Amino acid sequence: MCLNGDFNSRTSTDADFIPTDGNDISDILNLPEITENDTYKFEIYNIPIARNNKDKTKNNYGKLLLDLCKFTNMYIINGRIGENMAGERTSKNAAVVDYFIGSLDFINIISNSKVLDFSCLYSDIHSPIDIDVDINKCTCEYGSVPINSMSGEKIKKWDINKKEDFIINLDREKISELENYLEETKSFPADSNIINKAVENITNIFVTSAKKTFGTLKNKSKILRPNSTYCKIQCFFITRTWSYCEIQLLF
Repeated sequence: MCLNGDFNSRTSTDADFIPTDGNDISDILNLPEITENDTYKFEIYNIPIARNNKDKTKNNYGKLLLDLCKFTNMYIINGRIGENMAGERTSKNAAVVDYFIGSLDFINIISNSKVLDFSCLYSDIHSPIDIDVDINKCTCEYGSVPINSMSGEKIKKWDINKKEDFIINLDREKISELENYLEETKSFPADSNIINKAVENITNIFVTSAKKTFGTLKNKSKILRPNSTYCKIQCFFITRTWSYCEIQLLF
C-alpha cells in the first residue's frame, strides 16, 4: 500500500513507528497488540529504521501523520531510500510537506526515490517527488483464494432463483473440516493466523459453490505495455495547490 501527496505535515525526524524493546506492559502481560507491529521487517529488507529529514520543524499535522503511520504500519519513504536518503525539502526549498508513505512490503520494492527540480508547470511552491518501483522484486502472495482480477476468471452475478442450488453445492465435507478446526482452536489465544485460515476456508467454500452454481466468465484484462525500461505513471494530486508525483514501474 502506498499514499502520496501534500499532507501539510512537518515531521522533523520523529519516529513514525512504535518502538518495541520487549519491556512494555503488553509484552510483560502477554497481551495482544491493537496493531501487529512489523518493524522487524526493517532489518529483513535492509531498510534504515531511522529516517533523515532536512526540515527539523514539526507541526500538529506532522504529529497526526506520525500517529497515522504508527497505528497503520505505514512508514515515511522520504529520507530512507535512494537519492532522497537525505530527506530533501519539497516546498519552497524550506520545508518537507509532500510525502510518499507505504507499507514495508511496498517500500521493499522501491529501487529509488528522489525530489525533482521545482517546475511552475506543476505547482506554485511544491517540487515533484518521484519513486521507482521494481515490479520484478515483488513477492506478494495471494494464497489459495481465487482473485478474479488476477486469475482472469470472474464469477457470474448472484441469481436469487438459484439460491437453493447454491446451498446444495456447498461442500459439506469442507464445512465439517472447518467446524472441527474452529472447535479445536476456540480455546487458543486470539491469533491472526488462526483467523486468517478460518476466513480463507470460508471464502473457498463460498467461491467454489458460486462457481458451480452460477458459472464463470473470462475477464477481459487490459495489457500494460511498458517501453523497454519502465512504464511511467504520472499522478496529479489536487490539494490547495497542484502537487505532482511520478512513479516509474521497472520491468
